[in-house]
Order: sequence, then structure tokens, then C-alpha cells
Amino acid sequence: MVSELKENIGLAAKAGARQLFLRYGIGFLINIAGTIVIARKGGPELWGIFAVSQVVLTVFALLSHGCWGYLIQSETVPDRKTIGNCYSFQSFLSIAWSLLILVFSPVLANRLSSQDLFPLLASTVLGGFFYGWRYVTCGLSERNLQYSVASVAELSDILTFNGIAVVLALAGHPYQGIVAGNLFRGVISTFVALRKAAEPLYFSFDREIMIKIGKFSFPYTSFIALQWLPIYGGSVVAGLFLGIRDLGLLQLAYKTVEYPRVLVTIAFRLSMSVFSRTDKTISELQNSLKKILDILYFMLVPAMGLIVALSPRWVPVVYGGTWTAMSDVMVIIMFPHLAMAMMMILSSLMSAHGGAQKPFFFYGVYNILYWPVLIVLTRSAGFFGLPITEWVALAACMVLIRQLSEAGIATNMVFGYLTVLLAAAGLTTLLWLIAIHRSLTETISAAIIMSVLWFIGSPVRREIVGWVKKQYALVAKRTAASK
Repeated sequence: MVSELKENIGLAAKAGARQLFLRYGIGFLINIAGTIVIARKGGPELWGIFAVSQVVLTVFALLSHGCWGYLIQSETVPDRKTIGNCYSFQSFLSIAWSLLILVFSPVLANRLSSQDLFPLLASTVLGGFFYGWRYVTCGLSERNLQYSVASVAELSDILTFNGIAVVLALAGHPYQGIVAGNLFRGVISTFVALRKAAEPLYFSFDREIMIKIGKFSFPYTSFIALQWLPIYGGSVVAGLFLGIRDLGLLQLAYKTVEYPRVLVTIAFRLSMSVFSRTDKTISELQNSLKKILDILYFMLVPAMGLIVALSPRWVPVVYGGTWTAMSDVMVIIMFPHLAMAMMMILSSLMSAHGGAQKPFFFYGVYNILYWPVLIVLTRSAGFFGLPITEWVALAACMVLIRQLSEAGIATNMVFGYLTVLLAAAGLTTLLWLIAIHRSLTETISAAIIMSVLWFIGSPVRREIVGWVKKQYALVAKRTAASK
């Protein structure tokens, strides 16, 4: 019975991974195209105010994770009353956040000397309000490792925004494009999720259920916020001291490095479900953790490394000469982002096995370090204060590593991965310098050599080669049968 359960979980996880990879792969290509058009047409100044609106939208998503997590981790199948209370709970949170933004957006617009910010934020809160309902609908399917609803909904969100924003930007109206795109993306994606799940939208209010949802949601949402706000909000806080142009440069640098980090999001979403349904023995946990990290870094390191290392060559061509400075930021933040990707997976392991307070404490310490250091360094180091902050805040990782040791997880494995990631960041920096000082041919040759070496040294090399051979054999068999 236990082996059958593990097999079913494994099959469901693989199917879910395929759906998520398809969703994020398509979304990645669409976002890249949209980013290029908007950045080239609008410049750093427009991208700066767009970055502020994306932080607002991100908070709507963060506030929606409470009910999403509550439904996924519920031991029993949620009944109609519970689901109705989740829809109501998310409505209250979204209304509160919308009102807060509308009240303070004039102050923020004045601080950044941008009168275009208030209309953009108004459209953003109107569209972002619907995110809470969408996450409830997606959570109902993801609790069973079924990601088709989430994949279709999230793709429709990306398609809606980029479809509107890109068309208007190409027509010479990039600002109007992001205003309309932010407004309609949440509305349409939520409608798509409800239709795909065949889930009716209804509301209930039960005091006891609301209290249960609140007791889970507030600490869980706070935990997610502590994870993601430094990534999405750091550039905005730095921009309050530097100005809207530098804000745009910093945010696009971070966004570009974040593109391959969608792999971390996939791993996190799958690991939360997988870890919560596997045995709690140390050996089981370590084996699952190692497999997830091996596969994650097999793809993440070369993807992020090549984007960063070759950025001196492609950034001026793709985005334009005004964006050149973002390459310097990207090479500095690569290792901190890889290290925090590991911490996110380790946190999901701890959370899924009843230790949510431990990663919560780690991210709390990380944020306590991050924000004051960011303000101090931005005032003293200017544009490079934010990327340097990423390195300083990594000191908080020792908190989580110590907690893992107390839980029985081998910390030598964690330090081994960190060493490999540091070496990968060093090689990326070397290739980055080659891209600056050597010819294009030499740069491409060095990139190919480093990628091959990474593949040869990867722990999952045999598994990948075996999978490719298996697929080749299946194709050959089908071809022979068709003849």
C-alpha cells in the first residue's frame, strides 16, 4: 500500500512537472518578447514606474497564498462552506490592500516625481483584486498535484498583459499599454481559471472557519512575503533614494536574472506537495532533497550563467544602449540568487514536515539584515548598494543551516552545493569578463566549453542520458511499427 502510494505520488508529480514546465516555458518566451518591446519603447523611466506597479501586483499574489496553502495542506477534502469562506477571506484582504495603495499612491508618485504613477496603480489594484479568487480555484486542483488549471490561468494572465501592452507599445503608446494590461490580466485569468476548473464562484461566512483560515494564512503568507519581497521590492526601495531611472535599470536587471528562476518556482511548488506526502525518515527526506536540487541546478545554473555571462554582448543589442549598466548588476547578484534558490527548497522541506516556524525565523533574520543594509549601502554606494546588499544578507543562511543540522539533515551536503554554486558563479564572472574584453568567437567558444563541462560533472548526467536514449528507442520503435 505504501509503495503504491509513493508510485502514485511520483506519477502525479511527474505529470505536474510537465504541466508546469510547459506553462513556464511558454510564459518565459512571451514575457521575454514583451519585456524587450516595452523596455525599448519606454526606456528605464517607464520601466521604473512599471516596476512599482508589479510590486503592488506581487503583494496581491502574496496575499492570495494563504487560502491557496490552506486548501493544499488540508488533510480532508475542503467542503463547500470552507471553499466559500476562502473566497470571502481573499475578498476582504484584496479590498484592504487596494484601499491602502489608493491612499498612499499620490505620496509615492510625488516621491518618485512621476505623475503617471497614480493612474497606473489605480488600474493595477482593479485588476489585482481578482487574484485572490484565482488562487483559491487553483489551490483546489493543486492539492491533488493537478496543475492544468493553474497553468492555463497563469498563461492567460501573461498572454493578456503582453498582448495588450505590446500592441499599444508598438503603436507608440507604451504607458497606455501597461495601464490596460495590468487592468485586464487579473480579470481574464481569473475567469479562465473558473471556467477551466468548472468551479462556481460563491461566498460564505462562518466565524469558526474564518478563524481557522486566518490562523493558517497570516503566518504562511508572512512566510511567503519574507521570501519574495526582497526580490521584488528591493529595487523599488533603492529607487526611492536613487530616482526612477536607476529604479528601472535595477529592476530589469533583477527581472532578467529571475527569468530562469521560474525553475525554482516549479521546484518549490512540486516540493511542497511531494515533501508533505513522503515519509518523515531522514534518509527519505535527504534523498528527495538531493534529487530535487540536482535536477534544479542541472538546468538553473547554465541557464542563469549564460544569460548573465553573455549580457555585455546581448543587452545593448536587445534592450538598447541605455540599459548597459544592468549587466554589472546581474553578474554581482548571481551567486546570492542561486544560494537563495537552495534556501527556498530547504524551507519547503522544513515547512512540509511541521517545521514552518524554522524557515519563518530564517527569512525573518534575512529581512532584518536586508532592509537596513540596503538603505545604508544605497545611500553610500549608490547604484551598486542593492546588489552588494544581496551578499551581506546571505549571512542569515547560517540560521537555516543550523536548523537543518538540528533536524538531522546532513549539512555537509548543503555546504557542498554552496561550494559548487560559488564555483559556477566564479566561472560565470570569468566568462562575463571574456565577453567584455575578447572577441565574440572567443566568447562563444568559452561558453560552449563551460556548458559541456557542467553537463559532464552533473550528478544527473546519467539520468538525462538514459532518458534521451529511452525516448530515442521509443521513436525508433514507433517508426518501425508504422512501416
